[in-house]
Amino acid sequence: MRVTDPDTSRAAAFALDPSSLMARVYNALLQHGPMADFQLAAAMGLQEGSVRKRRSDLTAQHLVEDTGRRIEGPSGCKRIIWRVAG
Repeated sequence: MRVTDPDTSRAAAFALDPSSLMARVYNALLQHGPMADFQLAAAMGLQEGSVRKRRSDLTAQHLVEDTGRRIEGPSGCKRIIWRVAG
C-alpha cells in the first residue's frame, strides 16, 4: 500500500479473509516478492487463470501494482511483473 492510498484501500487489504484465494495471492507476493502471474501460479501450485483473476481484483483495489518490468513467459510473450503496492 502507498501512503497516498485512500483509507478504503488500506481497510480492504486488512479485511481480506486469510483463507480466500485473493488473500493467498496477496500474501504470496508479500512473501516471494515481485512476480509475473505465471510465476505466482507456479509458486502457489495453482492454475494461472485463477491467480490472474485474483491478482486483477487486487490491482483494481490498488493493493498490487505493475513494477514496470517485464519477463518472457512460457509462450515467449512479455509478461508484467507485479508487486504489492507501496
